[in-house]
Amino acid sequence: MKVPKPLALPHLVLHCLSDPRKICKELVATAKGSAGFNYRSVDNTLMAHIRGSFSREQLEVALRTNAPDGKAELFAELATPLHTAFERVESKFMLQVPQLRLPIPGGLVVPFNPGFAYIPKGSERLIIPSRIYWKSIGLDERQVRLFFSFARELLLEDDDFAEAELQLVTMADDGSGTRTLRKYDSSDFELASPAELNDVLADYRVGFDMAKIELSKLPPKQPSKGRKISPNLDMFN
Repeated sequence: MKVPKPLALPHLVLHCLSDPRKICKELVATAKGSAGFNYRSVDNTLMAHIRGSFSREQLEVALRTNAPDGKAELFAELATPLHTAFERVESKFMLQVPQLRLPIPGGLVVPFNPGFAYIPKGSERLIIPSRIYWKSIGLDERQVRLFFSFARELLLEDDDFAEAELQLVTMADDGSGTRTLRKYDSSDFELASPAELNDVLADYRVGFDMAKIELSKLPPKQPSKGRKISPNLDMFN
């Protein structure tokens, strides 16, 4: 059984805990969990929604249509928070943001792929709105701060986006069974220094290696009948 590598920056900060032993415990629990799915189709659907000025109802239909098998309702729940968050974004004021990659000691690489940036109508501000579509898991303030800090360090490498404002849009369940739209702005957080980020990554690597040793002692995970386990699955709802 293998340690799940972080598929994207949110996965990394979710497991950037205060102690390598805690990181190890969470990674082992994730590896033992049921095979998941990914939300990649949501980004493509959102982009088409913005370009086509779709209604919320049309967005919901598209989300259902593009959802993985058995996940149509879960994806349809994203229609209202996504439409609310991006209904005022105009495609003519959008820019594509290239994927950036965060190296971790020991050879791991974590993608950061926000997809697009936009300029609000009547403004000169450039905003990069990252999205997290998980329903059952949210990030705490420390994890959001780390997300913005890593993202800022990566964007400083690109002159086109070095001065952009960063947002994080989440849609997790607030405990009532309903997804709640939350927007975080990087300007509201004191970002971590490069030295602090290096320490965080070092702790993550130690926890990752501890989990690797622990999981190597377990029998291989068996896929469900007729289904292969993909390394690109999200593992989280």
